[in-house]
Amino acid sequence: MSDLLERVARMHAPTMQRDQSAREALKLSEAERCNPRLARIYFTELSELPDAVKMHPPAAQRAFMVTFNNWLRRYGDQAKAFRAAQKALRTKVSQLKAMKKRGTRPGIDEALIRWNVKRALQGPQTQIVVNR
Repeated sequence: MSDLLERVARMHAPTMQRDQSAREALKLSEAERCNPRLARIYFTELSELPDAVKMHPPAAQRAFMVTFNNWLRRYGDQAKAFRAAQKALRTKVSQLKAMKKRGTRPGIDEALIRWNVKRALQGPQTQIVVNR
C-alpha cells in the first residue's frame, strides 16, 4: 500500500510544484493590486538597484541582486535580505580586488592555468615506436 502511495506522490510532484509557483504568482499579483509599491520588491535588472550598489562592478551588482531576491523569496523580510545582499556585495568586491592584485581576471581558474603551463613545459606526451 505504501508503495502505491509513493508512486502516486511521485506522479503528482511536478503538478504540485506548478501549483505552488502559480499560488506564489497569484499572491504577488494580489499584493500588487492592493499596494503598487509591492510590485517592485524583487530586482529584475541591474538598473533597478540602489545608487550605492551601482557604483560597484557589474559582477558585484549581480551578486547583490541575486542574493537579495533569494533571501527575500526565502524569508520574506526585506531588512534581512538587504543585509545579506550587502554582505554578498562586500565579499564579491573583495574577491575582485584580490584577483586584480594577483593579476588574474575573474572567471579564469588558476588551477587550470597552472595545469596548462605544466603541460606546456613538459612538452608533448607521445611515444615514438620504431618497428625493426
